[in-house]
Amino acid sequence: MKAVVLAAGKGSRIGSDSRGIPKSFLEVNGKKIIEHQVDAIKALGDAVSEIVIVTGYKNWLFEELFGKDPKITLVKNPFYEHCNVLGSLWFARNYFSEGFFFMHADTLFDPPVLQKLKEATGSVRFAVEFKNTVEEEMKVRVVDGKVVEVNKTMDCKSAHGEFTGVALISPEVANTLKAQVEQIIERDLELNRFFEHAVQQLIDADKIQVQAVDIEDFRSIEIDFPEDFERAQKTFEKGFQ
Repeated sequence: MKAVVLAAGKGSRIGSDSRGIPKSFLEVNGKKIIEHQVDAIKALGDAVSEIVIVTGYKNWLFEELFGKDPKITLVKNPFYEHCNVLGSLWFARNYFSEGFFFMHADTLFDPPVLQKLKEATGSVRFAVEFKNTVEEEMKVRVVDGKVVEVNKTMDCKSAHGEFTGVALISPEVANTLKAQVEQIIERDLELNRFFEHAVQQLIDADKIQVQAVDIEDFRSIEIDFPEDFERAQKTFEKGFQ
């Protein structure tokens, strides 16, 4: 199995680009966010054979940080300013077939989240925080343990929780997802789409089922705005589980 980390964006909403660094290079508890993610993945040992990081903004900083790590492959998205998350994922599509962990490079979480996803069942597994949501979050609606709807536009009153941006895609459906990503990017030319858009299309077509894996015992924070960064620093100041 692989791990695919999407780290191409500037992080303009949090102002990281004004500091001259990608958002995932912001430090929490003495380490860059991206380093915390790599550590969490490596804690799984041989379960993950390769970590694929899709870079864009100031990609050379990732080369300097990870270029000598034999377990890490860096894939450049030169069009990061002209596409959304799904466009970056398209650049990693040839690494899908063995199955993969998926994550955004701006999400901090307790490493056992990955182990819980690994031990769960289902061809696609979403780490979900069941809670009252707010407008900006990637919301989910869950029926009988399955995610039936995932998007940011859902009415918060209809949502059961937030998809944290950390998922596992099994080998059984990896090529199905690859084909859907290729269709949206290459045929439909819909560059401004999220990863979740491709997943929703496959759910609606009854081609996949997405298991909602409850991570209530662990902490997870997506860092979009300065207040998220401040909260992450406070939440993880004493370390990770």
